[in-house]
Amino acid sequence: MPRILAHHEELLDAAEAKFRAVLFKDHFYAGMPHAILLEKLFPETGVKLYSGIELNNASGGINPHAVDDTIKLGGKIVWMSTLSAANHIEAMAKGKSTFHKTAKKMLDPVPLSAPTAGSPTIQRRSSTSSRKPTSSWPADICLRASCTSCSTRRRGAASRR
Repeated sequence: MPRILAHHEELLDAAEAKFRAVLFKDHFYAGMPHAILLEKLFPETGVKLYSGIELNNASGGINPHAVDDTIKLGGKIVWMSTLSAANHIEAMAKGKSTFHKTAKKMLDPVPLSAPTAGSPTIQRRSSTSSRKPTSSWPADICLRASCTSCSTRRRGAASRR
C-alpha cells in the first residue's frame, strides 16, 4: 500500500528529532517484522521501534494465531478491527467515512463486530488434544501481551461476526 511516510523515513525523522521510540500501526499487516528489520538496518539511530497487529480481515480478523505470532515477535499492542469493523463498513457504504481507499482494489471486507451478550467465544484447542478447548480467546492472549488498553481482555469474549 502506498504510504504518505515510509517506515524507514519515520525512523530517520524520529532519530533527527531525538525520539527514543516509535510505534508503527498498519491496517493491513502486523508491523513487528518491519520494526525488527529497520532496527537492524539502522542501529545508529538508537530509536527503538514497536508495533503490534490490527485485527482486520487482512490479518485474519479476530485471529489468535496472528496475535500469538505478533506477541512472540515482540508486539506490544493489539488493535481491534478498524477497516473491517461492521460500523466502519456501514459508514463507508453510506459515504460517511473519509478513510482513504487503497491504490489497488481489495477483496470486499467481512464485517467484524463485538460480541453480544450470550454470543459464543472463539475456542482454542490444545495442540496435543482436539477434544477439549483449552481457553477462550482473546482473554488469555491479551493477558499474555500485558495489554492495558484493551477492555476486551476482562470480558474474555470475541466473535467473528
